[in-house]
Amino acid sequence: MPERNYEFRKRLNMVHVPDRRDPTLRPRKDEKALRDGCRIVLGPGASDHLLQTAQDLQDYLFRSMNVSALLVREPGMASSAAQRRGRILLTTKAESPELGSDLSVPRSFRLLVDSGSVAICGHDERGASQGCHYLE
Repeated sequence: MPERNYEFRKRLNMVHVPDRRDPTLRPRKDEKALRDGCRIVLGPGASDHLLQTAQDLQDYLFRSMNVSALLVREPGMASSAAQRRGRILLTTKAESPELGSDLSVPRSFRLLVDSGSVAICGHDERGASQGCHYLE
C-alpha cells in the first residue's frame, strides 16, 4: 500500500522511539535501573540550554522507558550519596567543581553512577548535554 502524502512527517517528528524498555529484564549487580518517581535535578542557575536538555531526558524516559521523572531545581545540589538517592543530577563543572574536577576539555562530561543515583557533570553545558545523550 503506498504511503499517503506527507505521512513520512509522522516518522520525522518522532524524536524518541516509544516503549523501548523490556519489562522482563532486571538489572545486574553492576547496573542501575531508573524507576518511576526519580528526579532530574538542576541547579538554580541552570541555563535555558541545560533546562531543554533536562526536558529532553525527561521526555525520553517517559516515552521510551515508561519511567515518569520529575524535573526540579534544587539550590544546594546534594553532594552526598544518601541525599542523591533516586536523583539524576545534571550539572556543570562551574556549578559542581567537586564532580567536574577532572574535566578540562570543552564538551566533555563525567557520568557517575552509584547504587542510588546518577550524576552527569559536563565541563560546560554542552558537555552535560553530551552526557545526557550518552545516557539515553
